[in-house]
Amino acid sequence: MRCEARQEADRKKGKVWLVGAGPSDIGLMTVKGKYLLERADVIVYDRLAGQGALTLGNPGARYIDVGKTAGRHPVPQQEIHRILVEEARKGNRVVRLKGGDPFVFGRGAEEALELEKAGIPFEIVPGITAATAVPAYQGIPVTCRNKASSLHLVTAHKKDGSFPDIPYGALAESGGTLVFFMGVHTLPRIQEGMRKAGMKEETPAAVLERGTTAGQRKILGTLKDIAEKAKEAKVQSPALILVGETAGMRELEWYDRRPLAGKKILLTRPREVSGELAAMLREKGAEVLEAPSIRIVPSREAGELAGALAEKPGYDWLVFTSRSPDIPGQPPAGPGGYPYPGRGESGGHRAGNRKRPGRGGHLAGSDAGDLRWRTSGNGAERGGKDRGAGAASESPEGQSGGDRPAA
Repeated sequence: MRCEARQEADRKKGKVWLVGAGPSDIGLMTVKGKYLLERADVIVYDRLAGQGALTLGNPGARYIDVGKTAGRHPVPQQEIHRILVEEARKGNRVVRLKGGDPFVFGRGAEEALELEKAGIPFEIVPGITAATAVPAYQGIPVTCRNKASSLHLVTAHKKDGSFPDIPYGALAESGGTLVFFMGVHTLPRIQEGMRKAGMKEETPAAVLERGTTAGQRKILGTLKDIAEKAKEAKVQSPALILVGETAGMRELEWYDRRPLAGKKILLTRPREVSGELAAMLREKGAEVLEAPSIRIVPSREAGELAGALAEKPGYDWLVFTSRSPDIPGQPPAGPGGYPYPGRGESGGHRAGNRKRPGRGGHLAGSDAGDLRWRTSGNGAERGGKDRGAGAASESPEGQSGGDRPAA
């Protein structure tokens, strides 16, 4: 009872989790971040959190967009603080979703301090920072023996829009890899500052745009010409600027070797059945956005449909063009989501036949999920590649026909 009472008290009090979503690729979201998104009541997200990460959230949660773009902050930072405190005080589980890592130029520390001041419980959930992930997706190691033994992260933009006081001299002497955040519009200034500090003009440099997404680009150059090349390529934020010996490496490029690299694919299937296809597409290099546009629920008309199929002999083929999941608490479903009596197993991936009373017709389904019903004097028959595949059938008397190849 004490444990339940404490849980109820915590629930009424509310809590905020500052979660790093990684650079954009949904596969780089942490296990803990995904767990919290699935159970959140309110999700307050940034523009750089990535579209894929948002699809992991609880469908019943409220989503609050507080994203910013260069020179445009529709929701001021103080208002974000107010939203987090107010939603937690309502007893909500609040996920503050940020791109990359909350504590790497993400203003996560500012938000955590405001929560501490207001007495709101919070946790920090680190994310994969773009500083290492984005270069890695372009085949650039930020450290490499004999090339770079240190890594330096620098912001090229202050919160008030002014230029920060960057210690160019110390950076030029470091000999490591320099990663500049938020530097698209200040690149010429960075270039000039590093050159004046004594860094050689032939030092490799790169601008990495929209990293870990299907639209990622890499512009290579040197400290002498990188600003001009970025301007010619019309680079837009978000983008990172790398300066150092590893920035010009080409031999480790891997992203574009996959057949679907550079493709962004939208899946509108129900979430329950889209996972396998999404995984296959991602493995081939595609960026996949799962946005279910339909919902599967138990059908009140399933019995009527089964009766119509059994009583009216006018159909030769019945084709289901998509596969639906089994519904919890319902009989095992065949392709299309309809239950078939006598089936020994779920129809999620395995086809099944139901013999049509009084005739030689069968209901047949392929492993791809479509359901075909073709009548013939010898029983069930499948078309195309499915011909001869194993299937279970049910006799008119309800006796299982076992696994056997279709005629």
